[in-house]
Amino acid sequence: MTKQATIRGKRFGFGMIFFGLIFLFNPDIAVVDVLPDLFGYLFITLGLKYLRDMCPHIEAASVGFSRMLIVGAAKLLSIAFIFGLTSFDTRPTMILLFAFSIAVVEIIVAVPAWNALFDGIIYLSQRTVDGVALKADRFGRDYTTRIKKATVFFIWSKNVLAVLPEFASLSGQSYDDTAFDWSRFIGLFRILAFAVMLTVGVVWLIRAMRYFWSIGSDTPFITALKEKYNTEVASRSGLFMRRNIKLALGVATLACLLCADVFFSITDYMDVLDVLPDFVCGAAFLLVFVLLRGFSAKKAKRGIIASAVYTVVAAVSWGSNNSFVHEFTYVRIWKDSDAYGKFFSLVLPLSVLESVLFAVVIFILLSAMKDVVAEHCGYLPDTLSDDYRVGRMSAIMSEMKKRMIPIGVFAVAVAVCNAVAGLMASLPGFAAGEGRNSLIIISEIWWIITLVLSLLLAATFWSFSNAVNEEVDSRYMLD
Repeated sequence: MTKQATIRGKRFGFGMIFFGLIFLFNPDIAVVDVLPDLFGYLFITLGLKYLRDMCPHIEAASVGFSRMLIVGAAKLLSIAFIFGLTSFDTRPTMILLFAFSIAVVEIIVAVPAWNALFDGIIYLSQRTVDGVALKADRFGRDYTTRIKKATVFFIWSKNVLAVLPEFASLSGQSYDDTAFDWSRFIGLFRILAFAVMLTVGVVWLIRAMRYFWSIGSDTPFITALKEKYNTEVASRSGLFMRRNIKLALGVATLACLLCADVFFSITDYMDVLDVLPDFVCGAAFLLVFVLLRGFSAKKAKRGIIASAVYTVVAAVSWGSNNSFVHEFTYVRIWKDSDAYGKFFSLVLPLSVLESVLFAVVIFILLSAMKDVVAEHCGYLPDTLSDDYRVGRMSAIMSEMKKRMIPIGVFAVAVAVCNAVAGLMASLPGFAAGEGRNSLIIISEIWWIITLVLSLLLAATFWSFSNAVNEEVDSRYMLD
C-alpha cells in the first residue's frame, strides 16, 4: 500500500547540497582526488530529491549530477588501472590520457548541470517568493547569477589545472636530445597548480556554502516551496516508489562495482596496496539498505547491521594490511617470526572475515529485493482474474529469481577469490626458492581474476536492476 510522500528536513534538500560541496572544492592531481567528487555529487543528487519534481531545469540538473556519479566512479577506476596495470615507463602517458579525457567529460557534463541547477532556483524564486536567490548587488546582478558564474569558473579551473602539468611528461619522450626536458619539473608544476587551485577552490567553497546556506535559511522561500510541493507533487505516490527503488538499485550497482580489489604486484620489491578500499563498498551497501527500509523493513535492518559490520571490518582489514606490507613483505611470513605472528593473528583472519561478510551482505540484499519484486513489480489491475494475477506474479518472480542466481554465484566467487588471495600468501611455497616462483607469478595476476569477477558481478546486478525497474515502471506508470 502506498502513502503520500512526506518532506524531511527543514532546508528542503539545500542542506544536502551544502554538505556535498565539501567533497568538490579540493584540487585534483591528474586523476587523484583526495576527497572523491563521487560522494559530493551523490549528496547533491540526494538533495535534489524534492526540487527536481517542481522544475524542469532542476530535473535536468539532477540527471547531469547523476551522470557525474559515473564520471566520479570512472576517475576512481582510472587510478586503479594506471597504478595497477601500467608499467613505470608508460605511466606518465596514461596519466595524461586519463586526466585529459576525464577533464573533458567532466566539463561537458558538470557545467550544464550546475547551470541548470541555478536556472532552476531562479525559476522557482520567480514563481514563489522573491527572496535571497534574486537579491541584487549594486550592479544589478542577482545573487544566483553571481554564484553561477563563479561555479562555472571553478569547474573549468579545477579540470584545466589538473591536466596542465601532465603535458610536461610529453617532453620526456622526445627523441631529440637537444630538446629541453620539462618532465623533470612535473612535480613542481603539480605543486604550483595545486596551490593555485586550492586558493580558487577555498574561495568558491566559502561563497557557494554561504549561498546554499542562505537559500536554505530563507524561511518564506522554503515555506512556499513546501506548499507548492504538497499541492502539486506529494500526492503522486507511485512516482516516489519508482524513484526510490531506482535509486537503491543504482547505488547497489555502484557498490558491486566498488567491491573490486585492485592490487599492486606481490613481490619482494613491491608492496600490496588495494587502490579501491572495500570499506567504501561497505558504506555504499549501508546506504542501499537505508533506502530499502520502506520496502523490506526487517531485511533492511539486517542489511544495515551486516553492512555496517562489513564496513568496519573492511576498514580495519585494509589498515592492517597496509601496515603489514609497509613493515614486512609477504615473502617474509615464513622467514620472520614477527611477520608470521602478525599475519596469522590479524591480517589473514580479517581478510577471510571480510570476504564472508561481503557474501552475507549480497545475499541479504537479494533477499530484500525479493520483497520489492513481490510488492512493486508488474501491472496487475483489479479487473483481471485472480488466477491471471497469481500466474503473472509467479512468472515475474520466477524470472527475477533466475536473474539473481548469477549475482549470487559471482558474489561467492569474488568472496572466495579475496579469501584465497590471503591464503595464497600464507603458503610456505610463496617464500621458497629464489626469484619468481610459480606461486608468486600466480599471485601477481590473481587480483586481475578477482577484478574481472567483480565487474561481472556489477554487470549482472545492473542487468537485474534494469529488469526490476521496467516492472516497477509498468506497475506505477499511471501515477
